[in-house]
Amino acid sequence: INPIYNIEWPSLRNARLLLVGIANSLDLTERTLTRLNARCELKPKHIHFPPYTKQQIVEIFKSRLEEAEVLDIFPPVAIGLLAAKVSAVSGDVRRALDIGRRAVEIAEQQKKAGNKEVNLQKFVMETEGNIENLCKDILKPVQVTHVAAVVNKVYSASQSLHEDIEQSFPLQQKIMLCSLMLMLRNQRNKNITIGRLHKVYRRVCNKRNIHSLDQAEFVGLVNLVQTRGILHIINKKEPRFGKVQLSWDEEEVTAALCDKQLIASILDDTASLNK
Repeated sequence: INPIYNIEWPSLRNARLLLVGIANSLDLTERTLTRLNARCELKPKHIHFPPYTKQQIVEIFKSRLEEAEVLDIFPPVAIGLLAAKVSAVSGDVRRALDIGRRAVEIAEQQKKAGNKEVNLQKFVMETEGNIENLCKDILKPVQVTHVAAVVNKVYSASQSLHEDIEQSFPLQQKIMLCSLMLMLRNQRNKNITIGRLHKVYRRVCNKRNIHSLDQAEFVGLVNLVQTRGILHIINKKEPRFGKVQLSWDEEEVTAALCDKQLIASILDDTASLNK
């Protein structure tokens, strides 16, 4: 029996104890601690902390550099690339800091002979550590190529979204993605279900005399795009209620879609959002 089931203190009368657990999955208690849901006084309350966005990662990363007084070694474009890749995949700021540390190490290794050796291991500390006594030497600036090399190594392969969409995405998948981007860019409610997305997708297709898929086929199409890592679907009992989330950075996806006239016109077709 899981020992958590035996902790009765939070349910005692006048108890002032809160038991807080941290997990990477919101449904952890439903999957492994199902008995907690059987008692109202012990039923867990979920607090969702979303992944960091690209802009948040940029701000955190720059603040670390400023504290270390080495902000000038990372050009803004290098920071932007790092933040875009990490936010698109996981939003884990620890991974962003680790990639930054590795990129600095690569830059340091490429310094010309005769430069003073600098201990760069302290450039980015672990999440739980404090930034103290960081190097203040003049360093070789980190280039975009350094960041790209580390990102490619960390994520096993280069993820060129533009080439992937251009070369291997059928038209129906492109229209679905454009419909999703149209909703994300122009609607306040970002809680997009497959059912809502299908309605907008169908209007977009009808206006352009393009055959649209029925809902069952559309669900399969969305699931197929999810396997490419661009989308994440939170499945529900009813497929049309499944929530669609964009895993990649919005700016990157938009840039990859905007090069064709048909696709670009869909991204601006706000009329298709109306009922």
